[in-house]
Amino acid sequence: MKYNIVSGLRRSGTSLMMLALRQSGIPVIGLKYDLIDKERIEFIPSKEQKEGNPNGYWEMGDITTKTGITKDYSDIGMEEDLLKVMFECLPKSEPQMINKAIVISRNPDSVLKSILKNNKIKFPEMFIADILFDILDSFSFLVYNNISFLNFIYEKILSSPEEEMKRACDFLGNGDYNKAVKTIDLNLNRSCGDKYEYEGMDLWREIYELAKENKINGILDKGKEIREKALNLINKYDKNKL
Repeated sequence: MKYNIVSGLRRSGTSLMMLALRQSGIPVIGLKYDLIDKERIEFIPSKEQKEGNPNGYWEMGDITTKTGITKDYSDIGMEEDLLKVMFECLPKSEPQMINKAIVISRNPDSVLKSILKNNKIKFPEMFIADILFDILDSFSFLVYNNISFLNFIYEKILSSPEEEMKRACDFLGNGDYNKAVKTIDLNLNRSCGDKYEYEGMDLWREIYELAKENKINGILDKGKEIREKALNLINKYDKNKL
């Protein structure tokens, strides 16, 4: 069994893509929100869930955030159904389980602002270190395992939804992109404007610019720099804990 996946960092637009492609007619594994009233069998998201992510979450248990997609889950859904697998666990996946991948990148300052708004992050630079590793490891996983993937930029999805949804549906060979476009709220880029001066942000921004130009090999070429910066941030975190 092989699945198609949507992947990226948290708060990067993965839920937006999952909702749009589901509405296009592509079969999706996962619920918009994971709270269900067992008596009525209908979605009952909290007010906080809706406000924090109006596109839903589309998570599928450990597959999305811990283990990635592995043979342990080969009995779910149907061939080429769509799953969300976050960058933080994508490299743990078994490559033979993945047919195609859609990858989304978003402006780093917007990602960080959204995360800091919705989560308590005591050491932001440690978080940035994890992100740098996740980006490098995930793109390396896709490239070195020859997995067919298509790179998207969150801001371009909002500015050119027809073009980007057509790219996504054509790539997956399924779905009506016109229906996908109708789900995209052009006002969704709510976390913009701020610029953070945490160590590691400049490198993250450089990676984002490479992603915007679809220079994936350029990101991989920064592997040594990314590792050195991430390890430096980890060491700084350890000292702060003392």
